[in-house]
Amino acid sequence: MSNYVSIKCLVMKVSSILLACMLICTQGAFALFGPPPLTEEDGKMTIRLGCEWMAAYQTHYIYRGEDFGANVAEMQLAGGVAISNNWNLNGQIFGVSHLDEGNYSQWSVTAAAHYFVTDECVIGPSVTGQFYTNSPFRSGVEPGFLLIWNPNLDWSFNSQISYDTGQKGAYFENSVTWQPLIMENVAWATTASVGVGFHYQDKTGMRELMLKTGPLIGINAYWRVRPYVGFYHGEGKKSFNKTVVGAVLSISF
Repeated sequence: MSNYVSIKCLVMKVSSILLACMLICTQGAFALFGPPPLTEEDGKMTIRLGCEWMAAYQTHYIYRGEDFGANVAEMQLAGGVAISNNWNLNGQIFGVSHLDEGNYSQWSVTAAAHYFVTDECVIGPSVTGQFYTNSPFRSGVEPGFLLIWNPNLDWSFNSQISYDTGQKGAYFENSVTWQPLIMENVAWATTASVGVGFHYQDKTGMRELMLKTGPLIGINAYWRVRPYVGFYHGEGKKSFNKTVVGAVLSISF
């Protein structure tokens, strides 16, 4: 328990330091660039140069068809750099933890190379290290491949397949996001996704359906907040339906 509390305190301190640094960057010329227009949540494509920090809260955490319980906080730090007109290198650290001590936690570290087929279309390989605590999932490595297509300002399509060495199976996820601008600095974002496993935890078939909707609000040139409600159907170890309420705060710099 003492190790768990120490880790949680360390994460909170690191997040506070990162947040302070980002606040400094937003005040002057040290900012790399502002975020893309509001209706392009991932930009024309993924960030070519810069960083994004995100913090979120969810009433429940649903992941690949499993319900990991209530009262969950998330943190993500991502960055990218262009190495040519068509290639971009990206990195991401992502963490999930119950606010109640001693329960489920998940951490992942991702490295990816993205090739810009056009300004609206990106493909590329990635590799992710997954680390779980108190989870039915086993820690492992996930090599994968990603396709993102944003045909216009309102629509985004995302497909990703990966092989999970911990679960000894492949996982395929498709999602589509529609986020039309409803007023200045406010879009209504709706995302639908389906996840399918292939010999994933010794099971093949659909594992998760998700529909998430809510406003995406641009506070200023750097900050955004997104409250939402999500509806999930899971087919992991057992079948379930769950309604989730949450909020995401993010800053790009």
